[in-house]
Amino acid sequence: MRLIGIDTPETKDPRTVVECFGREASNHLAALLPIGTPVRVVYDVQRTDRYNRALAYLYRSSDALFINAAMIIEGYAAAYRYPPDVANADWFSALDRQAREANVGLWAACGGINTPASGAGSGSTTTTAGGTSSGTDCSPSYPGVCIPPAPPDLDCGDVTYKRFVVLPPDPHNFDGNGDGIGCL
Repeated sequence: MRLIGIDTPETKDPRTVVECFGREASNHLAALLPIGTPVRVVYDVQRTDRYNRALAYLYRSSDALFINAAMIIEGYAAAYRYPPDVANADWFSALDRQAREANVGLWAACGGINTPASGAGSGSTTTTAGGTSSGTDCSPSYPGVCIPPAPPDLDCGDVTYKRFVVLPPDPHNFDGNGDGIGCL
């Protein structure tokens, strides 16, 4: 399935390099929609693309979360127009602009979409929770952001990041509800 109106960093195309924040975007989508999660599928003009993938807007059934929009708002995807499927294109563009201005997700880590995972603009030097630059003192439990490992223990109020991917063991306990997203 192809989510209409968004573009995430590439991770699977064998003809291209893995792009900056691609794994984080994939992990985030998996956290939003674990396998077996009931969803409501809404189509636009076309039902499939030229690769025969379903084209859709997805809403998580449990709480009606609009997945396409959430990926943009949280900085895991950029808005992208796929004519003729443009029912939400203007709104998605506005969400994209807000995410860029807030410097969240891929905008903070990579400076934008379509950046190779290594080299300039790749996030190889990142900003830590305290605002200092570091290339290595980042906990692997928080991919896509740079939060130092414990100790000391940090709380959500101690970091500038919101709504980021959390992987076990989560030494700072940022993911209190166990949904894979920290500091909601």
